[in-house]
Amino acid sequence: MTIKRVLCPERIRQIPPQFSWVDHRLVRERYLDRCNPPAAALYLFLVTVADVQGLSYYSDAAVGRALSLASAHLNQARDDLVQAGLIAFQRPLYQVLALDAPRPVEARPRGRRDHFAHRRAACCSGTHAMIDYEMYCKIKDCHDRQQLTIAQTARALDLHAETVAKWVGCAQFHPRQPAPRSSQLDPFKDQIVRLLETHPYSAQQIYQRLREDGFAGGYTIVKSYVRKVRPVRRQAFLKLSFAPGECAQLDWGEYGTIGVGSTRRRLSFFVMVLCHSRLMYVEFTVSQTMEHFLAAHEHAFAAFQGCPGRLMIDNLKSAVLRRVVGEAPTFNPRYVDFARHWGFGISACNVAKGNEKGRVENGVGYIKKNFLNGLDFLDFSAVNPAAALWLETIANVRIHGETHQRPVDRFKEEQALLHPSIPCPMTSVASRASASQSSSVSRSTPTTIRCRPSWRVSA
Repeated sequence: MTIKRVLCPERIRQIPPQFSWVDHRLVRERYLDRCNPPAAALYLFLVTVADVQGLSYYSDAAVGRALSLASAHLNQARDDLVQAGLIAFQRPLYQVLALDAPRPVEARPRGRRDHFAHRRAACCSGTHAMIDYEMYCKIKDCHDRQQLTIAQTARALDLHAETVAKWVGCAQFHPRQPAPRSSQLDPFKDQIVRLLETHPYSAQQIYQRLREDGFAGGYTIVKSYVRKVRPVRRQAFLKLSFAPGECAQLDWGEYGTIGVGSTRRRLSFFVMVLCHSRLMYVEFTVSQTMEHFLAAHEHAFAAFQGCPGRLMIDNLKSAVLRRVVGEAPTFNPRYVDFARHWGFGISACNVAKGNEKGRVENGVGYIKKNFLNGLDFLDFSAVNPAAALWLETIANVRIHGETHQRPVDRFKEEQALLHPSIPCPMTSVASRASASQSSSVSRSTPTTIRCRPSWRVSA
């Protein structure tokens, strides 16, 4: 059984009341400069687990596991701390030692000539105290709060008067900038720049070429410099802004399959988002035919109690038959007739540019993550009523992350600027949607249940 006993009774640590268990002189008097990172980690560990006398006992295996240090690195770290006079060690007992007594301050020369000689000697020998943030705060406290003169502050803090005067005049602390250090990569930096100007080489390719030319350094330093001289280019996007009633964006989404009678069908959902208010409409179907597409439009207009001036769409075949870069899109004639009947314009996004209709793209993702994620519907007939309730209680009454307002509140401003709903929808749409419903699903289950949420706002 290991008995804890003091190894160095004359150096039991005494912690000043104004400081923590770690003596501030470790940093101020540069004790830590004598330790490599493993030694510093071991010292912090021992300070943390030691008792009031600085004692602790741990096996090498336990310390190695706690600090993720190999046996050889642990032995070296312990030897470094012993040589630095920070710990004493007799296996398995450790003692964290009190720091050496502070060095006596050399008396300042009295005469003016000796005073400047002392300053020159101090500057040459490098014994001037480095001003860190702690010392800067002490200087400002003595001068500003305690109303000490510069000379009194210098005597109280054992600093030179000119140093105190310099930092008294600084409104904020500016740390000393380290002198630039030479690098193994310096002779090759011009070559790296030339290579990048001729071709977009990867950092690995450049590293291989430098090795052929005699570079003896590692890959990491090459990769860091390549990132510096060739920063990662990110595509910039212009944020679109829309006036109330100006535009809505729409899209289809898909999410697994759903039971329809005795079979399972792909679950699709139609989403329309008013661009200004972010008010959302969603309708679930088991098909994305033209009939379902147009019928969902009319249901959305009925829910909004009006039609926006323009609809932004993707290049789906129900709306766009042909899209060639640099040419005007060829719209589906049936969709053009539908748009003319309701009085809205059509804006088709560019090919593979989903960011141009980001509001509805975000809406599709929001529906999947917030509504559909984790839900298990036994039958299709339960989906749309649940979606209507979700729109009414969550989606359209939440605080939107972009506008920082509720969509239903912003919709009060937008609703008055929508085109009034047409009393009778297009006959062809209603009849074909009805025919499609009767032929595409079982007799007892309709394909689309019209959702008319209760968040309508009267004009």
